[in-house]
Amino acid sequence: MSNAVQLMQKSSRQSAENRSSLRVAALIATSEISGPGRQLVALGRELQRRGAEFVIVALMRPGTPSAFTAFAREQGIECREMTDRGPFDPKLVGEVRAFIREWRPDVVQTHSYKPTSVLYILRKLGVPCAWIGFHEGATDKGFKDRLYTRLDFHMLRAADRVVVMSQKQRQIFPPSFDRVHVVNNAVPEMPRARDASSVPPVLRRRRGQGPVPLVGAIGRLSREKGVDVFLDALALLKARGVAVRGIVVGEGALEHELREQARRLGLAGDVDFTGRVDAMLEAYEALDLMVIPSRSEGLPSALLEALQTGLPVVTTRVGAMIEIVGEEPRSMRMVATERPELLADAIEAELADIASPEAAAARARVASSYSIAKRCDHMLQIYDEALSVRGLA
Repeated sequence: MSNAVQLMQKSSRQSAENRSSLRVAALIATSEISGPGRQLVALGRELQRRGAEFVIVALMRPGTPSAFTAFAREQGIECREMTDRGPFDPKLVGEVRAFIREWRPDVVQTHSYKPTSVLYILRKLGVPCAWIGFHEGATDKGFKDRLYTRLDFHMLRAADRVVVMSQKQRQIFPPSFDRVHVVNNAVPEMPRARDASSVPPVLRRRRGQGPVPLVGAIGRLSREKGVDVFLDALALLKARGVAVRGIVVGEGALEHELREQARRLGLAGDVDFTGRVDAMLEAYEALDLMVIPSRSEGLPSALLEALQTGLPVVTTRVGAMIEIVGEEPRSMRMVATERPELLADAIEAELADIASPEAAAARARVASSYSIAKRCDHMLQIYDEALSVRGLA
């Protein structure tokens, strides 16, 4: 039996000083309900179901309202907020150190550059907990963002274990660095919206019921997501006389630029920008086809969520999608990055083949193989290894 599982199964009658369960704290820098954030909450719920204690520490900029904190708490996860005041914030390091001393986690896992940098400093200061560092892919907002990504990559080498989302991400680490685990994302729960008014009007329909197919891109509006390529592909389809309506679901720094691109391409009346949508199940059920035009990815939650609802997908050849298509070729269509003409071809071909029962069966097989239970099993093995390495088991 693993050390992590033993920690969870000890008697719950022990005192606080001899607490019974595995304690996991997760540090994440976000105020948005992102894919990694939803995956983290789903993992926390499963760990709690198995008897572990789990808390999220959300690092936030001053005065930033946090939809993510509210989301985590609604899902039954304790979520503490700490203020991140800038690139180097010694006060934040002290606050996280005080939290670790008070809450006494067995394992701390970090998600993105700022949490990684905080744990890196605390590791140098001798904080004893096991450290799992996640590398979930990178945004590309300019030189500063690329610099942070490079620093994150180097600091993660001090972690006891590193988690990536795909074999391609594993390859960015040297072969001699043997602490990297590929842990697939899982299909998180998607509850229905409590209030129909929270669903944007363009999504208040069911798949296959519109006058023209509704083709959507879902995700953060940043360069690596390739929404600009998606818009170029929609313009090519319009020029060919292929009737589709585009929809862009998400928010981010490039929203104004992408709206201007759509106007410049003559798509102003053919593409809707919804901003953030919390009613994701309704969004997937409304679309006829989802497009993932990314320049880089790990294993996006949106892909697994779409496949779970039976939604056909066209994607670029990035991240774990390469591995999935290698095992299930009919589960989605795949094209090269930065090629809007190929993306347009694939969208047109998929719409023509949208009723294929073989493709539907392949999508269902992929969705069923990415369960939160399997992800939790894998993470427990990694916690066990990290605890053993630190001599904390």
